[in-house]
Amino acid sequence: MDHTQQTTDTTAEGRCVYVGNLQFGLTAEGAEAALRDAKLVNFEKVEIPGKPSPIHRARRGYCFIYFATREAANEALKVLEGVEICGRPINVSLREAKPHSASDEKPQATRLYVGGLGPMLNQEENVREIRELFTDFEL
Repeated sequence: MDHTQQTTDTTAEGRCVYVGNLQFGLTAEGAEAALRDAKLVNFEKVEIPGKPSPIHRARRGYCFIYFATREAANEALKVLEGVEICGRPINVSLREAKPHSASDEKPQATRLYVGGLGPMLNQEENVREIRELFTDFEL
């Protein structure tokens, strides 16, 4: 089972808790330690999605906590209510599945960067040449 399917199953089964308002530099390991300090020890794993921002080198400010059972996830909601992590009051809720839309199935690009072009002396001529280059791409 791939990671996406496992995440979808865990979310649908109510075994995943969203934790928000975390410090942006917090790592998954730091979040795990903070959760243990808050007396939450029965989780399977903590995930901070995505990579740190290349500009700020920080994480996203939220994480997901995965549990073996729905009951354990519901208990975690009670345990974490009113808890502060790194001096910030956290927000907790069961993770909700994103609704599927047509855009999920077929991503559409709306802009394309073309670099390395010479000086644009005649805008109309340049547009015509670029359209000619990309005629096979159904623009």
